[in-house]
Amino acid sequence: METIYRLRGYTVSSGKNDGERVTATAGVSITHGAKTAVGEAIGNGPVDAAFNAISKALGRDFELKEFQITAINEGADASGEANIKLHSNAETFSGSGRSSDIIGAAIIAYLSAVNKIILKEAEQ
Repeated sequence: METIYRLRGYTVSSGKNDGERVTATAGVSITHGAKTAVGEAIGNGPVDAAFNAISKALGRDFELKEFQITAINEGADASGEANIKLHSNAETFSGSGRSSDIIGAAIIAYLSAVNKIILKEAEQ
């Protein structure tokens, strides 16, 4: 699959105040050819904040239909695989990503699905 958007870097901060509410912030840097787009956002958790930051960087929203994280191996240095399904233009697009950091895996999976959406739109 052709890569249109590529993750350049990200930061995530998450915490819980004295109540039950979790707050998270995220920033992403995404390249598209020679251009770089950045986005910062908040969310109800680190993954939500990261996905919101991607939407800000790309200037559009996508409907998240499914999100799943699976451990690939065991131990302190275990890697995770994220699987995502996004809905756009009456179709569902899947993406997957692997990383030793589950937030990174989620971001890679999200961008994988976004790239499929963009390629499909370019065909039309």
